[in-house]
Amino acid sequence: MGLTLLVFFYLSVSKRRESRLHQLLEQLASGEILNRALLLDANVQNHALSKPLLRFLDNMLRREARLQELTKQDFLTTFKTQNGSQSFVTQKLAMRHSPFDAVSVRINNLRIINDIYGFHHGDNCIKEVANRLAAIPGSGIRMDSGDLLWLSETTINASESEALVDSLSLPVMSAGSTIAIDLVLGIVNCPAQADGCEALFRRAWLTLEQACQSRCRFNHYCASLDKTYLRRLLIIAELESVFNGRDSEFSLFYQPKMNLATGQVEAAEALIRWHNPVLGNVFPDEFIPLAEQTGLLSKISYWVVSQAVRDLLVFRERDVPISVSINVSADDITDPRLLEHAVHLLQVNGLPASQLSFELTESQLLENPDQAIIHLTEFRKHGFRLAIDDFGTGYSSLAYLKRLPVDELKIDKSICNATGYTTG
Repeated sequence: MGLTLLVFFYLSVSKRRESRLHQLLEQLASGEILNRALLLDANVQNHALSKPLLRFLDNMLRREARLQELTKQDFLTTFKTQNGSQSFVTQKLAMRHSPFDAVSVRINNLRIINDIYGFHHGDNCIKEVANRLAAIPGSGIRMDSGDLLWLSETTINASESEALVDSLSLPVMSAGSTIAIDLVLGIVNCPAQADGCEALFRRAWLTLEQACQSRCRFNHYCASLDKTYLRRLLIIAELESVFNGRDSEFSLFYQPKMNLATGQVEAAEALIRWHNPVLGNVFPDEFIPLAEQTGLLSKISYWVVSQAVRDLLVFRERDVPISVSINVSADDITDPRLLEHAVHLLQVNGLPASQLSFELTESQLLENPDQAIIHLTEFRKHGFRLAIDDFGTGYSSLAYLKRLPVDELKIDKSICNATGYTTG
């Protein structure tokens, strides 16, 4: 009887031990175990597998800690990451007796460098700029956007800002190539203009964006940028709503093009306008860049093509023999679906391709000139006319122009102004 009870007790303990071990293994498999003490359960620690499991868990926790550290440091620049720097930034901002400037840095022509030289050279440019910043007293952060943020130990006045952008913008030597870099800086005074981590990151980005848009080499933060930021958020929110059944807010206006030899209007340029019930009239130079940043620009381009074709049908009914030109982006030109969309609409409505033309700015063409030629050639094969807008602002060579399958050059007004010609 005693032996039977002993065997029963042993089997009962073993079953409880196996059951508890099974539960722990299930938790481990699902990633729930975060503390090795859980494996020291009285029902488990005497099991033959407990020691190997402890070793496994210790190794796993060490790897997890290492991965956590890696997320705090950018491997390319060795700067802190945006996520890994928040505690450090918060502590630095709390030291109100030591004002400093946060300098955000962007290589404005990085995309062109990557396209022409390759991503390895682009990375080398980022590393070199980071090394130049590291020579200045302070600490660096690699932002999620890819920009660099340098927290200097002191404040920087206007003349020092000029000297700083000069020194950071020196050409970079990369694998035998000398690469010119175009830098812009955004400068925020701390803690006066940003007393919190989130405010600093947001205002550093806003100041840098403003510098890029105004084509300044550097820009100091001002309070009006926050109003601009809130308006941008509202524009983006309203713009997204337009494509959920409210595209009637868009309209096309037409700017006539006259043939000077005949005095006849032979074409018109389609100009998109947006009237929103919340924002009122929003002009293209405000909402088009935001649409491009948020991935909505292609939807706008599709709408413009569709509406232009509808208007061409109206012109035909009223016996108005004109063609329509549409402004498109470099991404639109490389999107085969937009070309298919335009071809399909013209075919089903019995309109010739010659009644629709596309305009692309010179600066957009130069972002990736070889690809641009390939895709523009496809448009020409389908009978569409092509034009380069704002010619003279992108420094393209005449040899390159000869390769472009375009029908028309629209000279930028800055070139006309430089000639001294006046209409009076």
